[in-house]
Amino acid sequence: MFKRTISLLLLTSMLAALASCGSSESDGKTDNTSSDIGNDTTAEETDDTPKLGIEKEDNGGRTFTMLVPTHASYEYDVEQTGDIVDDAVYNRNSAVEELLGISFRQAV
Repeated sequence: MFKRTISLLLLTSMLAALASCGSSESDGKTDNTSSDIGNDTTAEETDDTPKLGIEKEDNGGRTFTMLVPTHASYEYDVEQTGDIVDDAVYNRNSAVEELLGISFRQAV
């Protein structure tokens, strides 16, 4: 009885997955007009705009203290050393600090 119940549940989940992957039916026509061709509708970002996916805020320079274990402090408290990983972490932290108007402090 238990095997039959499990088999029925698996069958139901597989059928649900197949139903969700179905394509919508269309008549094969596309709506391309001459005004749409060659126009880029996405907003252009300048090079100084970070691409973090968050909006700019002004938090008045508040300090955020992060409690970090000693063995993982290299992931948060870094300086620009020329190492690819350290520089990437430093740039990420700097971009977040600038974007949100905050400063990070590490508590070990």
